[in-house]
Amino acid sequence: MLYPRENRARAVMNLDGEWSFCLDDGTGLTRHWERGPLKNAERIAVPASYNDQKDKREYRNHCGWVFYQRQVTVPAFYRGQRLFLRMDAVTNNALVWLDGSLICEHRGGFLPFEVEITDRVLPGEAALLTIAADNRISHSTLPVGNEGTTAFFGSDNPGVPSVEAAKKWRGQQNAPNFDFFNYAGINRPVRIYTTPQRYIRDLELVPGVDGGDGLVRYRVETGGDMEESGGCSRQPGNAECGEQDGNCKTASGAGRTVDQAGSVQIEILDAQGSIVARAVGPSGEIRIPRARRWQPRPGIPYLYTARVIYGEDVYEQTFGIRTVDDSREGVERFLRRNPTTSVVAVQNGRIIGNILCGHDGRTGYFYHVCVANGYFFMSLYAFCAALAPPVSAVCAAGALPGFACRDAP
Repeated sequence: MLYPRENRARAVMNLDGEWSFCLDDGTGLTRHWERGPLKNAERIAVPASYNDQKDKREYRNHCGWVFYQRQVTVPAFYRGQRLFLRMDAVTNNALVWLDGSLICEHRGGFLPFEVEITDRVLPGEAALLTIAADNRISHSTLPVGNEGTTAFFGSDNPGVPSVEAAKKWRGQQNAPNFDFFNYAGINRPVRIYTTPQRYIRDLELVPGVDGGDGLVRYRVETGGDMEESGGCSRQPGNAECGEQDGNCKTASGAGRTVDQAGSVQIEILDAQGSIVARAVGPSGEIRIPRARRWQPRPGIPYLYTARVIYGEDVYEQTFGIRTVDDSREGVERFLRRNPTTSVVAVQNGRIIGNILCGHDGRTGYFYHVCVANGYFFMSLYAFCAALAPPVSAVCAAGALPGFACRDAP
């Protein structure tokens, strides 16, 4: 799934702003609130969690569905283009309707999803867009929620008089399985974007290095080459999306990498905008002579741009030339660059867990976390303290023969 960008072939319509909003009273789905304007609606900002936007306890403590709604008018000059509705994140589960017809469902609150609406809206005329969000969490959601058992710090211990009194006072509420507040709603932007009829659906770039040259393996997925039957808008009853890839399941497999009815062209531009390499075809490998590598600061995070052209469509994506090497030699080089930021947990001479950390000159990152089977991992130090016999936390560099640990945690 490509990030929406405006260029000579594509337009983006931002739907952020004030929307009509209602907390579900338990009848919203059965009474089909999506089929008309929401009654007794309040105004609320999108994108943002609804929990903190009103000085009302029912907003803060709501558990279940909420409904967002607004009128959408696609400009008349978009006629002849494909139209896609994209939600960057709706927490935690979502239902999406246009003029009362279900066009998409999605599970998971932290990845984008989209659906083609070309056949659902008429440019120049208004349509009613309704999005319902369900904030309930359980053992099968991320973040993990509670299902009637003990919650974080015993906040849902059954049978304790003070706990039972608090539960009765607060009413139905999500019980967390760890220390967090379940902020929910349309938490990231909502947009409509356009593409030509034959369009670039997805782009994959895998950079590498060969001596002083850069190598870029690429794969371009296209759409619109033939009549496609796989859009959520065409099969609303099956319009289900999954957190795994953010795409509508009914559309999976519809993308094409076979070069039909026109060629895919790809150009590599340097930071000054000059073309340094070209290729033709939906997949292949491009060599960039004497490539400048991306380096973390204080080095130069140098970026190239891949420009993909397919018929009338064009899409540009920046990238850096660097490698990700998880071989022993690659890990050794990583540890030399980051000698004090990674740790391993050792029990009876056996490594049972590790955290591989590094930085780009400004920000630290977790690159890899691994725990041996049979060990519950909360944090490295809780992990080490909870085990018997005692477990030691040592610098990861020191755990490899030939490495010295300068500052073990």
